[in-house]
Amino acid sequence: MATRTEQRAGAGVATRKRLRLQSVPASDSIEESSTTEASTLQAVMREIRQLQSERRQQQEEFAEEIRMWDDMLREMEERMQNYEIQLSRRNNRVDERIAQRDSAELDSRETIAKELGFKLKPDNFDGTVPLREFFTQFDLIARAN
Repeated sequence: MATRTEQRAGAGVATRKRLRLQSVPASDSIEESSTTEASTLQAVMREIRQLQSERRQQQEEFAEEIRMWDDMLREMEERMQNYEIQLSRRNNRVDERIAQRDSAELDSRETIAKELGFKLKPDNFDGTVPLREFFTQFDLIARAN
């Protein structure tokens, strides 16, 4: 029995040695896997940082473009205001000219009516002429008088 016990003990020692030998390569593989994981993580972190810097750069470019468009809009608004001012001045001048022309026309009409010595009188509407023609003739006579 002692031999069996010794055999069992020897077998236990051999088993333990085999386990140790097997565990040594396992620890090497763990170290290797942890270093590959670490290098992978470092690569991922570098890529994330690069993406973040690219995104910051894009945001800065976008902000600059927005500023440029804002400046262009402000400039266009100023131009529009200047044009509105110029147009209102021109309209005032045109209104003044129209008023002067109208007053001159009134004066000339009055002088023509005075020179003729009589006023024109439209015919009565009897329905033989279309109403539109009658009103046109009436309007012309009214302007002449």
